[in-house]
Amino acid sequence: RQGFHLRIAGSYDRDNQRCRRLLPVIASHPEALLLGFVDDLAAEFAQCDAQILAAGSKSGLQTRFIEAFAAGLPVLCVTSAAAGIEGVEPGRNMLVRDTPQDLARECRDLIANPERLADIAAEARALYDRVHSRAAVATRLQEFLARYFSI
Repeated sequence: RQGFHLRIAGSYDRDNQRCRRLLPVIASHPEALLLGFVDDLAAEFAQCDAQILAAGSKSGLQTRFIEAFAAGLPVLCVTSAAAGIEGVEPGRNMLVRDTPQDLARECRDLIANPERLADIAAEARALYDRVHSRAAVATRLQEFLARYFSI
């Protein structure tokens, strides 16, 4: 699509079987750019209209979501990727689709209706401020310490 660019960030292993299958597909699409590991996520986020997390595997903390929310960047992901993130409401502060066809359809719809991105982004940022910001987490930690340790 004209004006559509897919920037794919993150470490990858060229010897991984899944990567070996995906690399030629990515290379065949001039609108797709494989960045690899990105040092400055804020700069990368500033270039993007949305973050797409199509991989269902996850490990550790889900900081990629929280960082996107903090940047006011809407997220489109699969259900399993969003599991365990407090406050997420699909359709309100995040978009969730589970098949490649549905993810592609959602991308086409967002290109045609960019105002939806702005609404989701505003709700995602509000969720960050309310639940995931340093101030919100510090308040909850302070309440926890007072309740359980009388600190």
